[in-house]
Amino acid sequence: MSNFDKNDFLPQAFVVLGVITFVLNFGALPESVPIHFGLTGHPNGWAPKPVALIVPVLAVGLYLLLSAGRASGKFNLPWKLNDANRDQLVELCREFLWTSNVLVSAMLAYLQWAMIQIALHRMEGVGAWFTPVFIGGMLLLHVVYFVRGQRIVGRAKS
Repeated sequence: MSNFDKNDFLPQAFVVLGVITFVLNFGALPESVPIHFGLTGHPNGWAPKPVALIVPVLAVGLYLLLSAGRASGKFNLPWKLNDANRDQLVELCREFLWTSNVLVSAMLAYLQWAMIQIALHRMEGVGAWFTPVFIGGMLLLHVVYFVRGQRIVGRAKS
C-alpha cells in the first residue's frame, strides 16, 4: 500500500494529541481520576491517577492493530471473493479499517482530554452526547460498509 503513511496522518494526529495531552497534564492530576462515565456523561467511577495511563496505551495499541490489519490485506469477510470482486472488497475493508481508526482515535483523544478536564474540575462530564454519538457512529459505520460490500458483490454477480 503505497499511500499507507500519508493516509494514516489523521488517526496518527489524534493518537499523538491524546498522548501529548496526557503527558503534559499528568503531573497536575489529582490522586483520583474519572475512569467510567454514565449515560448522562457524568463520571460514576474513579481510580488512582496512574490508571489514566490506560487511555493513551489503548489509543496507541488500537491504532497499531487497526493499521496493521489494514496493511495486511487479509480480511475475514461474509462474502465469497472472486476475480470480479476481490480488489474492490479488499479496498473497501482497508477503507473501513481506516475510518474505524479515525473514529476510535478521535474518541479516545477526546476522552483523554475530558478525563483530565473533569479531574481538574474544569468540566463536569464528557457530555450526554458522547455515548450515543460514539456508539451510533460505530454502528452507522458498520451498516454503511456492509451495504457497500453487498452492492459490490451484487454488481459482480450481474
